[in-house]
Amino acid sequence: MALSRRSSPSSLAVRRHLAVSPSSRYPLPLRSPQNRLPEILLMVGINLAIATIAGLTIVRLLPYNAEQQVKLQDLQGEVNMLENRVDHLRQDFTHYFDPQQTRSNMRALSDQLENGQRKIIFIDPPAPVPSAPTGEGSTADVPPSPTVSQPGN
Repeated sequence: MALSRRSSPSSLAVRRHLAVSPSSRYPLPLRSPQNRLPEILLMVGINLAIATIAGLTIVRLLPYNAEQQVKLQDLQGEVNMLENRVDHLRQDFTHYFDPQQTRSNMRALSDQLENGQRKIIFIDPPAPVPSAPTGEGSTADVPPSPTVSQPGN
């Protein structure tokens, strides 16, 4: 059974219904440019108000942005300093916990000596005491007067 190519009256009604666009069913009234002028001015005014508010907001946020940039630079400096400290601590850790350097580390950190070694201590000579110049206004010739404390005072 072959389908006929003839359309039934009900299928034509559906096609006719789909062919009609909603805008042709309810046409908008045509407005003249003079009638649209208040609408255009209102839209431009609203857009200008939004742009002004956005501009003022940006101007108010600029000092805050500069302050945050300064804080960020301070934090980056601290991070760099801490990274250097961590690198130094890692190097110390690997140095002190290296099994091949255990003997030299123990020698450096303790006062014990290996067999056949002696400890040498260098002593600086005492510095000479400068003598006071003698003269008329000098008190170097006069011995200090003894202070005697009396009981009851």
